[in-house]
Amino acid sequence: MSQDSVGNTHGNNRKLLEFNISVESYQRPSTSPREFRHTSTKECSELRHLNSSEQRCQFIKSSNSCEIDHGFIQYIQIPYCSFPRVVSLAFVLLALWLLFLFITLGVAADDYFCPSLKVISKTLNLSQNIAGVTFLACGNGAPDIFSTLAALSQSRNRSGEQLGIQALFGGGMFITTVVLGVVSFISTVTVTSRPFTRDVLFYLGAVAWTFLTLYKENITLTESIGFIVFYVAYILVVIIGHCIYQRWKRKITATERFLESSGYAKTRKLENEETGSTETSPSVTVSEESNDVGEESVDIDEPRTLSDALLPAENTLLVSSLTILQKPASRRNSTTSEERILLLNGRAKISAWRKLLQGLNPVDKEEWRQSNFFCKFFLICKVPAVFFLNLTIPVVNYDQEDHNWNKWLNVLHCVTMPVFGAIATKGGNILIGGGFPVWALALCGGVVLAFIVAMATTSNRRPRAHFLFGYLAFVVSVIWIYTTATEIVNLLQTFGIVFGLSDAILGLTFLAWGNCIGDLVSNPAMARQGFSRMAVSACFGGPLLNMLLGIGISCTVFTISRGHAIPLRHRYHQYVISAGFLAASLSSSAIIIPLVGFKIPRMYGVYLILLYIAYIATSIAAEIKHV
Repeated sequence: MSQDSVGNTHGNNRKLLEFNISVESYQRPSTSPREFRHTSTKECSELRHLNSSEQRCQFIKSSNSCEIDHGFIQYIQIPYCSFPRVVSLAFVLLALWLLFLFITLGVAADDYFCPSLKVISKTLNLSQNIAGVTFLACGNGAPDIFSTLAALSQSRNRSGEQLGIQALFGGGMFITTVVLGVVSFISTVTVTSRPFTRDVLFYLGAVAWTFLTLYKENITLTESIGFIVFYVAYILVVIIGHCIYQRWKRKITATERFLESSGYAKTRKLENEETGSTETSPSVTVSEESNDVGEESVDIDEPRTLSDALLPAENTLLVSSLTILQKPASRRNSTTSEERILLLNGRAKISAWRKLLQGLNPVDKEEWRQSNFFCKFFLICKVPAVFFLNLTIPVVNYDQEDHNWNKWLNVLHCVTMPVFGAIATKGGNILIGGGFPVWALALCGGVVLAFIVAMATTSNRRPRAHFLFGYLAFVVSVIWIYTTATEIVNLLQTFGIVFGLSDAILGLTFLAWGNCIGDLVSNPAMARQGFSRMAVSACFGGPLLNMLLGIGISCTVFTISRGHAIPLRHRYHQYVISAGFLAASLSSSAIIIPLVGFKIPRMYGVYLILLYIAYIATSIAAEIKHV
């Protein structure tokens, strides 16, 4: 055989061998990233069918559905890519991070957002009742409203709206059953008939309107605005009813003064003393009926504080925050009580540097000394959140000396606020003019503003334009709350993908529980302090606000931005269960409480808690059946 023929034979054999190797490599299973190039269109939930953490990590990095657009952390990569050997530990850390996010959300809304709204309402010369049912009520419902807004913003997740809307149903169910039941265990509550009936009926109407809207599986701009109009109608009923009561009270007061001036009251008193009668004067009757507007205080014309003037049906967490819990605003005050006494006596003076550090300090020494073990543990948990909130949000507090003016801290805020805003809104890396990032522009603008404030103000006297920091605090607080709510929604959806939980179940349980922590703590605390009627009113007025404004504002924003109706793809059975149980809870309260003389006995509290347990069990059973 010639060399040419031998060469051809070897060449053909080599080609055949290369072809066989290529076929075998194509048929052989591989764990390389090339295997997952086709997964970009698959649902992220399919990663549960993979065995190893390496395969899941490769699947996550190659699948577009696993990518989080809104937010800063790719949570689903943490257990499988960052901690592949200790996946369980990673999920424990994520659960602790979720708890910390809920704490941050509550602190930002209650301690920084609400004070800024008080400043806005005061500078706009709004009456206290109007401010209470508008600005301050929005501040109380900020966690629920922004959580719904963040859930609807998950454009990649078609079931994101289930998470937000079911959280409103689950939160309302939790507050009207569990929280109200706990309040009934503390003391036998006698509610006021007219405000109670008004709140329950409006809440039932809101549940019916929500269910009818969701039944069509889409919500238009008109329907979104309808939720806001519904709440405006509620505000008008509250204000008009209050005005009618005030007019009636003035007539009673005028009659009482006339009787006193004519000597009738004195004569009647002498007759009572002679006959031994205990009949009370009209003034006592008026004081008892003064609670008809839901206030514990007799003086309605001139309330002692802004929180006293607010109707409790709309004043949920604010009243508890002002009357029960100590606020970071008081911690941020420039001096402690002992130091203020020394300062007034002229024996001590706080340096500017120490005042700045006290403004940044996340823990107040006096509050720490007065706290029990649980409160101290809670103070420690929220130290990082409070520190960064203090660093980026100025608090204008009218209840503090000089309205909490801290010159050098506010100068620092002029720099940190714009930089944080640029980074948190993900606009910091956008280049202007081909090479100048937005965060650098924000930094330069902040430095210029800080220089102006430093030159134009003094440490000993607040400036006339100090209230403008309240408006800036409003903007930065909104960014903080929305950013935190977005991270909560992303993390909950991560848990749902990994453990096979639907967004509906996550919304009516974990997200609802997290948003209701404040109500579970503050409402019973109000009842222990003797404000039981206020606590009961908050159990109905707060969830009513959250449902109407949570859905109304969120859906209005997105229908306008997208230019079309929002499709609400949902599991129909979960909406039926949630709306049905919530309507059953409200109907039970509307019927049983008046029948027992507008009292809430403990046995009824037990019934409410059992009703909530049945609601959760039914929802989980229905979810398992329809999986």
